[in-house]
Amino acid sequence: MCQQRLWSIHLGDEGEPFRWDEARRAQLRAELDAYFFHLYGNSAEDADYILDTFQSEASGLRNNEIAKYGEHRAKLLVLTEYERMATAGLSRENALVDGESYASLLTPPPGHGPRPPRLTARPRDRNSTDHERSAVPAAARSASLGLRA
Repeated sequence: MCQQRLWSIHLGDEGEPFRWDEARRAQLRAELDAYFFHLYGNSAEDADYILDTFQSEASGLRNNEIAKYGEHRAKLLVLTEYERMATAGLSRENALVDGESYASLLTPPPGHGPRPPRLTARPRDRNSTDHERSAVPAAARSASLGLRA
């Protein structure tokens, strides 16, 4: 069992990992980036400028997105969310309250995204060692979960 899985179990999340959904991840990142721009006290103009700096002459976020989507998608998503948060009154002094002053556009909401069906465990090979069966030794699993071996 990998460390991330052990950590999620420790935090009470028994579900499978979230499915990879590129559009959903882009929206999540945009909401987080916009939120951080507000928390750092950046104006919309600052955010616009900063988002354009993730670029080199040959490649970078802007060029890659224009080639793939025909527009600088991340910048458009972030600035849209920035404005939605500003309209909701978010500032360094006025915290965002999810569901009250602001709500994510994602359905289901962040933290409740789509997951694959529960996976079944692979049968163990009788000849394999514990180390081969698990990337994390039993003592380390117990320690990461706050259990005594």
